[in-house]
Amino acid sequence: MGPAVDVISVDLLLWSFYFLCFKDVQNRFVYVVKRGSTNGDDEQFSDAAKHKTDAQAAPSRIIEEQYPAKLSERLNWIGTLLVSIRMKHWKVGDASHDRRQPPELAFRSRSAFMNLAIRSFVRGYLILDFTRAYISYDSYFTDANVSISSPLPSRTLDFVPPQVFRSAILAAQAWAAISQLMYLPCLLPLGLNALGWLPDEWSPHHWAPLFGPISVIAQRGVRGFWGEYWHQAMRIMSAGPGYAVVDVLGIAPGSFLRYAIVTSVAFFLSGVVHMGLVPPEPLHAKESVNMIRLKVGTFFWLQPTAILAEVAVGKLMLAVCPPSVRQTSLPMVGRKVVNVAFFLAWATFCLPLLGDMARQIGYWHVWPVPLSLWRGIRAEGWSTWIER
Repeated sequence: MGPAVDVISVDLLLWSFYFLCFKDVQNRFVYVVKRGSTNGDDEQFSDAAKHKTDAQAAPSRIIEEQYPAKLSERLNWIGTLLVSIRMKHWKVGDASHDRRQPPELAFRSRSAFMNLAIRSFVRGYLILDFTRAYISYDSYFTDANVSISSPLPSRTLDFVPPQVFRSAILAAQAWAAISQLMYLPCLLPLGLNALGWLPDEWSPHHWAPLFGPISVIAQRGVRGFWGEYWHQAMRIMSAGPGYAVVDVLGIAPGSFLRYAIVTSVAFFLSGVVHMGLVPPEPLHAKESVNMIRLKVGTFFWLQPTAILAEVAVGKLMLAVCPPSVRQTSLPMVGRKVVNVAFFLAWATFCLPLLGDMARQIGYWHVWPVPLSLWRGIRAEGWSTWIER
């Protein structure tokens, strides 16, 4: 039996360290809004006008709200900060983050966000259902003794390497459960905002996109996936200690060493947080709980290897590629092909670490959706959680 740690507790602990130890919130944090914009983001803390910068007079109508002097406005300012886990619309003292604030908003209206949430939910629900249908035929997902490279259950899939196919199933499950279903709970604050019970800056239709465009993988490979496509909910918190380290060491901004340290620290802490996915007593474990947690952490601790390799290879290719070739479209096309191929190969290599964790905690012993279209159309019963 291992210690009873969980994702939320460790995440909140790291956020506490970020705000209390690594950042000067009162003097360095600035809330950035577009005044008079159609999305409803207007001046939120009126008496903080004396703290506004010259950005208020800029043609873009951007104003910056520093830590308010009055308690009533300060509570609103702090409340907005605490719900801004991606720190969008906030300047926090990190140049790479601050120069992109405020971000472009993703939705024109509440109905636009609601439509996306419903479409994403349906898409994610069906993917979870159908991939789980395949899993019921493949013993790898429910038996920790079966190797990921063992033959697939169907001979029709013999042309696909088993690890590649099973990694694709793992990726589809993770993508559907996280990137597609996470929109649905956001309908609650959306509805409260429509009723006037939540301020606009707390409503999800005023947020930046929860996920970036999938095309960034072709443009930047593994870096694009983690840096722009994925949800970024832990980016600021996990990278904060890394920035503190490089600042203390006096490492120049823009250097490869600075980037390497910040990236490594961020993924190390992300791995520590995600180790909390493993309960103290996994129901179907074939290994110790700490070994399972170590595999989860290793998945994240490996990511800087790929990211830094991409950066190094990119710099090398830029140095050796003749200027005449750089001006053609060939390098861009070739880079996109290589980025996608490397990302897929890297995912196939790393995802089994998470897959092994999931099967040892018994994740696939339960159907992930309560009503199954797959089982229903096969006359096997629509309900998956209530057995007759």
